[in-house]
Amino acid sequence: MVKRISILALTIGLTLDLSAYAQSNNVSAAQQITGAFGVVLGTRVNLAAYTKAGETQDKTPLYSFAPKSPIQGFTHYYFAATPKTGIIYEVWAAGDCESAAVCNKQRAVVLDLLKKKYGPEDKPQLFQDLYDADIITRGDRYIMVKCTGIMSITINLRYCDSNLEKQAEKERIELEGKKTDDSGL
Repeated sequence: MVKRISILALTIGLTLDLSAYAQSNNVSAAQQITGAFGVVLGTRVNLAAYTKAGETQDKTPLYSFAPKSPIQGFTHYYFAATPKTGIIYEVWAAGDCESAAVCNKQRAVVLDLLKKKYGPEDKPQLFQDLYDADIITRGDRYIMVKCTGIMSITINLRYCDSNLEKQAEKERIELEGKKTDDSGL
């Protein structure tokens, strides 16, 4: 009888622990971030088949694509990939807005749609307050919505895999190191 109670207690305890884990981490198939606009994060692509459409402030190349399901107000769609292995780690959408007020209204609509699909946004942290961004994180992936600019206002929607972003940085450093003459070091 003691063994039955122990096994039952262990089974109930394990079930409760998994249930608590799922609730505390918002684990649900509907809430996993996989990508957007028909582009799946983690997909390997041949970068030679794409035209570089621009770059970020830190010189990360961006490649444009035609979205499968465009969102109203977003006119530019890009992805970033690891420079050596060509794995997509970031998907961006951006659109020009008439004013900060218009951008913030559009941002609120997009955030509401994202919360319905992925659940609540993260609690505001220093980064979000400094950059006036809304962020939804699920595991190593996140979605960020923000308005940027002063005279020319842009709404930005960014889906990113943090681990692949780190891999991209390592690959970039390795490639840059091969181009650099280290004889003077």
